[in-house]
Amino acid sequence: MHIKISRYNHIRIFTLFITTFTLCYLHNNLLSQNVYELAKVNGIFFAPSIKSVKIYRTGNETSNPVIEFDNSDETVTAEFDDLSDESNAFDYTIVHCDYNWQTSDITFQEFADGFEYNQINDYSSSSGTVKQFTHYKLTLPNSNIKFKLPGNYLLKIVDHYNKENVFLQLRFIVINPMVNIKAIAVQPLNPEYRYTQQQLETSLNYSILGNVDPLNDIVLLVGQNAVLSEMNVCKPVHVTSQEIDYTSPDKLLFNGGNEYRHLDLKSLYAQTSAIQNIQFYGGEQHVLLAPDEVLADKKYTENTDLNGKYIIKRDDSNDSNIEADYLWVYFTLRSEFIPDYEIYIYGELTGWNTLPSFKMEYNPQSNAYECRVLLKQGYYNYKYVAVNSKTKEIDKGLIDGNYFDTENIYNFVCYYKKPGLRYWTPVGIKSVNSRYSQK
Repeated sequence: MHIKISRYNHIRIFTLFITTFTLCYLHNNLLSQNVYELAKVNGIFFAPSIKSVKIYRTGNETSNPVIEFDNSDETVTAEFDDLSDESNAFDYTIVHCDYNWQTSDITFQEFADGFEYNQINDYSSSSGTVKQFTHYKLTLPNSNIKFKLPGNYLLKIVDHYNKENVFLQLRFIVINPMVNIKAIAVQPLNPEYRYTQQQLETSLNYSILGNVDPLNDIVLLVGQNAVLSEMNVCKPVHVTSQEIDYTSPDKLLFNGGNEYRHLDLKSLYAQTSAIQNIQFYGGEQHVLLAPDEVLADKKYTENTDLNGKYIIKRDDSNDSNIEADYLWVYFTLRSEFIPDYEIYIYGELTGWNTLPSFKMEYNPQSNAYECRVLLKQGYYNYKYVAVNSKTKEIDKGLIDGNYFDTENIYNFVCYYKKPGLRYWTPVGIKSVNSRYSQK
């Protein structure tokens, strides 16, 4: 009898928790209508009805969306779900951009072969799921669009009947590798940064480009992990007739961050230690996670991660794209209230943006930040970031900490603008692991 009463009380408490969280979510959902405006800052955005957005080099869904121009075997794949109640028809197009992701001063016909807008015909309805959705998939290049030029590209998914209505915008790179980039990651010598940051030493041999102005015709960018929206310009330190050296004791310093937290939602039956409860309530699946802790005041702990990525997967399915269900997932971060900062969940699951629907609300009764998020079954990496309420700058270490020991991937991309041309070309790429790098 005691077991039955305890179980009944447990269910009542969880149901009350869900109800309270739902009221908070309704407030956040109103804010999420501004997702277009906020996410456009990074050039990556999606409408509130668009979920589980992925873009990657075909064959590896945790890879960066970068392919070689002259390699016919390489393509980019984009996938997403539409959860709206309406039956939508989507078209897609591509836009050529410079190294700063601003639209290039060239026409569609100059950088691509084919029709400027084409309908997405590869789609399937969900099967056996509680939440109904339509899954869309697109591969580039294809029979309708082929690249005539390498470059930075925006992929735009628009309304078939109103091209001005953009539902989704993503970035990918088509590269023509020519130059040689050398780079390693080292521990900073400066004691102030030695245990919290990572430093890069890099140089670029541009002799194959011929007679160029290295300070004006060449730009080298670098970013941490897979975030194409947060690439930084490397400033030259020493220039010769064949090489640019960017190495300096006070340059190319990056906060080490921490390993991403992980969440396994592949099965609703094999409950992990990170999940406190799973219930079906109000016609939807609800997953209550165990509370997370602030890690910034703790020692670094080794934890293999996907560097912020996620994988859609349902364990008992032959086609997770249409058979993996959507779940309401309840995140809790135990923390005192942090004045002047807003706390967000962050990673590929948010499009590498601080989205309103992933903003955490502080609950003084539980002394914790809380957020309810709709996620598709899979394996997720995420972290908590703090956004300064005044400057809007993102602090990725305030909650999770910064450690030199953290494993990070640094991606370099070199861009070249040939004199007389009106566009920039990516001509070199280099990936460096903070632990296993060598020039």
